[in-house]
Amino acid sequence: ELKTPLSVILSSLSLLRTMPPKVQEHEWERIIGMAERNSVRLRRSIDQILQLGKLDSTEIKKTEVQLGKLMQDIYLEYLPIAEMKGIELDLSIGPLNVSGDQELLRLAISNFVSNAIKFTEKGEVKMGLKGGRGSATITVSDTGIGLSEENRAKLFQKYFKANPNAPGSGIGLALSAVIVNKHGGKINVKTALGRGSTFEVILPRGA
Repeated sequence: ELKTPLSVILSSLSLLRTMPPKVQEHEWERIIGMAERNSVRLRRSIDQILQLGKLDSTEIKKTEVQLGKLMQDIYLEYLPIAEMKGIELDLSIGPLNVSGDQELLRLAISNFVSNAIKFTEKGEVKMGLKGGRGSATITVSDTGIGLSEENRAKLFQKYFKANPNAPGSGIGLALSAVIVNKHGGKINVKTALGRGSTFEVILPRGA
């Protein structure tokens, strides 16, 4: 999995060596963009592998996290990707705070949004945040391919991929599950093959 994006980056650099930038400026931009995307993909995979190893044996350090602001940041990060695929990305949030590790929560929520966009070819992805009695509920829903009951049961297993050919390391959702569990939360999943998925993350608001 780590070799694939690295191979693309190295191939892109080799192509650029043989290509005069002034003559083929558009092609340069395309190849550089491809190298950048795969660099981000490689960094994300490495970060997730390292985080998963650490989280199994360490306690997280909690501070007050503004979930609404955090989700808005994630929304703005993924909006260009959604627009590039021609799908709508919708955000509905309120001013809610929880006690937690901001960067780990960012990683967990980002994984849900990233997967939703990755497996949605048309329609929309919705991000939502609402408060309950002593809790905050984050939802990420999509109109994508959905999952069978068999694959749903394996969803949070390390290295599981419903589509073996899809990009990614297969540890994103496993990592998200560990992070949510470390925060004393839980994850609910509603999905049906061909009818999309909804992930609901419920976090306690207290320390």
